[in-house]
Amino acid sequence: MKKISLFIIISFSILFLVWGGVYAQTSNSLVPCGKPEESRCELLDIFVLVSRVYNFIVFTIATPLAGILVVIGGVTLIAAAGNPNLASLAKRIIWGAVLGWFLVFGSWLIINTLFLALGLPGYGL
Repeated sequence: MKKISLFIIISFSILFLVWGGVYAQTSNSLVPCGKPEESRCELLDIFVLVSRVYNFIVFTIATPLAGILVVIGGVTLIAAAGNPNLASLAKRIIWGAVLGWFLVFGSWLIINTLFLALGLPGYGL
């Protein structure tokens, strides 16, 4: 079981690193300035960078990961077949994924509100 868990963690880490590298090279990259054909970086670009990195983490990593954990918990709950320890583990996985998802989006709401209060509309999503 530990080998399978380690394999899954390493696989997802490599997937997200590759996916992030591809995302960073598109026209909608994480760094909003400083390329040869663009203007120099200014102070406002730091807020844009923070917003883009946070949105990448929330919408590209956290949401699919929470969905995968809910599915894993559901399959484990079905496979428990009367085993109370395994059923308890499955319920903890599901509740942890749902709680983590709400915490991530709650923090996104706070950061988005902060950006709007600073006068930076449109950087929340």
